[in-house]
Amino acid sequence: AFSFTAANDTLVMPCRTHLMTPMPAGKLFAFWRGRLLCAVGNLLLASRADQWELHNPAKDFKQFADPITLIQPVSDGVYVGTESELVFLSGIDFDSLAFMRSIPGRVVLGSGVSIPGKKIGRGQSMGSGDAMMCIVDGKIAAGFASGSVDLITEGRYEVDPAITEVFATFREVRGI
Repeated sequence: AFSFTAANDTLVMPCRTHLMTPMPAGKLFAFWRGRLLCAVGNLLLASRADQWELHNPAKDFKQFADPITLIQPVSDGVYVGTESELVFLSGIDFDSLAFMRSIPGRVVLGSGVSIPGKKIGRGQSMGSGDAMMCIVDGKIAAGFASGSVDLITEGRYEVDPAITEVFATFREVRGI
């Protein structure tokens, strides 16, 4: 047994849920810079930094014109795919992400995969840094950390336009 003789306010824990709600159950999720990113319809929601269960609905969101089909973070931004375009949001803080570039075309749900940039050929050289790949308007696209996107199969190979959902993965087997 023990007795507590100090002031009562030393026992009080601060309440950090003011204006916060639980993160909703979304369709797509990704971790980026200590935050959980979640797609719900055409909204990209972000949790509080290092508090993945909490979300401020008044400010922690980005709205798009169409439902989101891809969330793929890279070191200096986030690629977001929708049913009508691939967008690169540039920045390192969710509140100040800037719409940088858009590639028109439907992004296939589940086609986003993280990949080292050095594994992607760019003309006579190789890419670098963080990168991602996805299917945009029937073409396989490679997006790099700078926001540049290469449609690497354009004019050579196209995915069947009837495909609306895939499960993509990148794996390296014995260096290949």
